Amino acid sequence: MQKIKNQDVLLQDDPIGKKMFLDHLTYCWTMLNRFGKENFKIIHNSFYQTVKDLPSEKIDRAFKFYIKSNSNFPTPSDIRKIVKDLDYSLTPHEEKFRIMHNRARNKNMGIFFQGEEELEAYEAKYGKIDTTKSWAETYDEVFNN
Repeated sequence: MQKIKNQDVLLQDDPIGKKMFLDHLTYCWTMLNRFGKENFKIIHNSFYQTVKDLPSEKIDRAFKFYIKSNSNFPTPSDIRKIVKDLDYSLTPHEEKFRIMHNRARNKNMGIFFQGEEELEAYEAKYGKIDTTKSWAETYDEVFNN
């Protein structure tokens, strides 16, 4: 698995990130102006090939930023530019979600004890995380409240 600094997992190596990517792209397909883009499968495949080398968490944040400020369907270069330009210092709540997301991804891949130091460091700084919650419940808690 290829990594970029500090636990950033590339989209191509992240099954949960791929699901979030598909969810974002589907939302954009449904809700934003497409201007003649009619074949979702082709759009999805070409979009994925263009952004798969980026960290999945940053793609997730870039889509959220793009959707809040645009009414047209994004291009891969729109997302790549946001990933490059945005400051990605995480809030404590976003960091909590990132840790839970990584734990879920690792568990799905059969990796059970990787990242425990990261969890301990977070808990020492911000308090205990309820690790009995799924990453999806943590997502709802962080981003939908």
